[in-house]
Amino acid sequence: MERPPPTEAPRESPRLSEAPSLAPSPRTFHSLAPHALTPEGAIESDAATAIAELEAELRASGDDPRRRAILQWEIARVHESEGKLGHAVRAHLAAFNLDPTYRAPLQALVRIMERIRSFKNLARLYREQAKRAENPAERAA
Repeated sequence: MERPPPTEAPRESPRLSEAPSLAPSPRTFHSLAPHALTPEGAIESDAATAIAELEAELRASGDDPRRRAILQWEIARVHESEGKLGHAVRAHLAAFNLDPTYRAPLQALVRIMERIRSFKNLARLYREQAKRAENPAERAA
């Protein structure tokens, strides 16, 4: 039995030059993981820009302690993503001191101290977490 001739010509695979670009557009630059960016200076520059913008917003945020704590926490996250743990710890502490009811900075401090194995500081942070726990199950954890 003979096969009928194909009705469609075989398609050529797309050439590399025709493939869509995988380079980040300027709008998605901030959302990429730092390791996905190639020039290391661009990573540091991007982090410095983000921190400067957050600090400007912090200065303009007025007297709302919750808003200021959230902005300080965001600054800490940028420092932490850059591996600058000392700066991150100071920013997380500032966020916690601005609004002790905001749990994210305290949790971040625990995570950092566990990573660097700072047991003296961990003991203090665990006590603070227990003091701020809302129910007995959280206190036990």
